[in-house]
Amino acid sequence: VSYDHTFTETQGTDTQGMKEFDITYYFGPQGAYLNEENIKLIAEAGFTSIPVETSHGAGTAYFKSALEIMRKYGLTCSALQDPRMSNLVYAAGEITQEQFDQAAKEIVEDYKDYLDVIEGWWLRDEPGADNFEKLGMAVKAFKKYTPDKETMINLFPTYARNDQLGTNGYQEYLDKFVEIVDPDYLSYDNYPLKADGSCMYGY
Repeated sequence: VSYDHTFTETQGTDTQGMKEFDITYYFGPQGAYLNEENIKLIAEAGFTSIPVETSHGAGTAYFKSALEIMRKYGLTCSALQDPRMSNLVYAAGEITQEQFDQAAKEIVEDYKDYLDVIEGWWLRDEPGADNFEKLGMAVKAFKKYTPDKETMINLFPTYARNDQLGTNGYQEYLDKFVEIVDPDYLSYDNYPLKADGSCMYGY
């Protein structure tokens, strides 16, 4: 994987840019812990946008409650993971574009009063290449009903094994992801330290 370290802001004239500089996190308080007390603390800590993950047994009412509290404290939802879409993304067997479209339509309709809070939709963590086709359909479905919202897919780290990636190396993994999924941006895991505190990369 190569990086262009000479990129300058003036080269970004064809990009949309950011509305603001958000501070968020990954895998924070969920379920019963995503309550008003903790959301208030999150806002006071300086975070501006936080993800809301699928929680066991949680339905639309749970998500709406969290979004209402986030709105109260001036936070946005960086990515909301609704189980109706997650179930299709993770499902075995063939799923049609029409099924993804219907799920996206229902989700957007259910959250129509909170679209000012929701910045995007959370689709999957660490997918293998065999899941890219379904993710591409999910992205396309959400773009159909909320073209101004982004979709979040967090990729494997650069040191993942080929059997995890489902490709012959990380460059092929990224190339296929971009080509098949057409993501809004790239997000990937990177754990630089081992449990004993030493550096994973040996320096």
